[in-house]
Amino acid sequence: MLNSLLNQIIKSSITQRWLIVIGAILITLWGVFNITQMPLDVFPEFAPPQVDIQTEAPGLAPEEIEAQITVPIESAVNGLPGVTTVRSSSKIGLSMVQVVFDQNADMPEPFVRRILLILPFVMLVVLSFKALSSFR
Repeated sequence: MLNSLLNQIIKSSITQRWLIVIGAILITLWGVFNITQMPLDVFPEFAPPQVDIQTEAPGLAPEEIEAQITVPIESAVNGLPGVTTVRSSSKIGLSMVQVVFDQNADMPEPFVRRILLILPFVMLVVLSFKALSSFR
């Protein structure tokens, strides 16, 4: 029974091949249309937006870097809208501050303005400290 049913489908498909071709073209066009209308997120955001700030100050101890560089940067970025977490680390000659923003935060422009305003101050402090320490 199944064999005769398959034979009948194949025979009718061969005799009405233009109907099969037109049906295949319509189904293909429908599939292409649906694919173009589908909302695809090729690169989904797995992690929230974050910014890493690394500042070098050769010759300074971690405590000096913390007080003179890391804390002013942390103070500058803590008031930004959308900041969820601020992490920092100070090592010999290096300050690292990581700022994590809310997933929906619009961060680039205000953040860059604040950092650009604070960095000259931080560099001035570091250069002043280096000048004072050279007199010792």
